[in-house]
Amino acid sequence: MGAEKMRVVDLFERLDKNGSGFISPDDLAFLARSSGSQPTPLALMTMRLVQGFIQHSDANKDRKVSKDEMLTYVDKTMADTTPETLPDYVRGFVSTVFALMDTDKSGKVNRAAFEEYLKAHDDAHAEVVSYEFEQLDRDHDGFLTPDDLQAAAHAFFTAPDRAPQHWLLAAVPYRTAQDATA
Repeated sequence: MGAEKMRVVDLFERLDKNGSGFISPDDLAFLARSSGSQPTPLALMTMRLVQGFIQHSDANKDRKVSKDEMLTYVDKTMADTTPETLPDYVRGFVSTVFALMDTDKSGKVNRAAFEEYLKAHDDAHAEVVSYEFEQLDRDHDGFLTPDDLQAAAHAFFTAPDRAPQHWLLAAVPYRTAQDATA
């Protein structure tokens, strides 16, 4: 299995909030319940991401997406995209993740803000943070832009080798034992 498929499987497992082996409307309900009375922008965009994958990946039209359906969809559809032509639900999700990182609303994210984002959403080690920031900062100016993250999202789904992934996966944490009982 190629690196891009392994990243997609990791995302699938994180989106499968109830652990059913499918991404389904039940996962949307779980996300809505876990968001509280006022869902965060990230929770709303994660729900939109799940809806997008259900709508576009569900080959047998049973209103749920298996891992194989998602892998087939990504393989056939995302391979022919550019960062600018990724599906709207993916681009919206990435924009929301960028907004989480851009705490000063400058339109740019420096290394410190990126590190804070990963510390708040992932348990990535310092070397992972450093490597990932370097990979995301395409022009090496010390800042990330929305275009940098859109390009990284494209690489996440299509690059056959290593691609920055912690920044995206951190926005969709694995379910916990507490989640399973919610």
